[in-house]
Amino acid sequence: MTLTAVSPPIVIDDSFVHSEVTTVIVDDVGRLSGDSFFIKDPNGKVIISAAGPEYSTVSKKTITDAAGKTLYEIKGDIFTLKHAITGKRDGHEVFRVKFEAPILANHKSKFEISLETKNGVHEIEMVGDWKSTDMNFVLKPSGQVIATAAKDHLSWGFEEHKDQIGNPISHERVTTGFYVQIAPGIDVAAFSSICMCVAMINHSHHTNA
Repeated sequence: MTLTAVSPPIVIDDSFVHSEVTTVIVDDVGRLSGDSFFIKDPNGKVIISAAGPEYSTVSKKTITDAAGKTLYEIKGDIFTLKHAITGKRDGHEVFRVKFEAPILANHKSKFEISLETKNGVHEIEMVGDWKSTDMNFVLKPSGQVIATAAKDHLSWGFEEHKDQIGNPISHERVTTGFYVQIAPGIDVAAFSSICMCVAMINHSHHTNA
């Protein structure tokens, strides 16, 4: 699928808006002590990342850019049938990611996203399954596809960690990567943050199902 430029642009930070399709990798690094998320370019360079306090819930994190500057604070309730995570900047809500789990086996799960930018509030729907290889993010009401996503890699192993008194322990680390293409005119940092929230909700839903 060819992604075309979004007009007017969907922008919060001008420095994160590009004139060409942008490709990023969303890495979900699962650990016993809590998940971390990294948005990387195709060469592996970290663009933005998210981390929370040790052993915190996966829905409470601080998103920072490569220089460590805070972009968004995200927090939400992800342990109900209707999950929601909000992203705030300076106490003001910038985006909200809502997920409705299927009640019946033949029903599909549903992600709805709202994003407030310089040009107003934009409504976006994710069509497809975050676990699949065919996911589209659709701008409403125009129906324009503004991003696509697919699973890129899955790996696991063990890493060293220290307990509260400094003794070394080893625990499993699982990394799930998603390949995302974002249309020109979209704030890459804001949209990547939204993708992190989708991954968090999906991980929690399938872990606790």
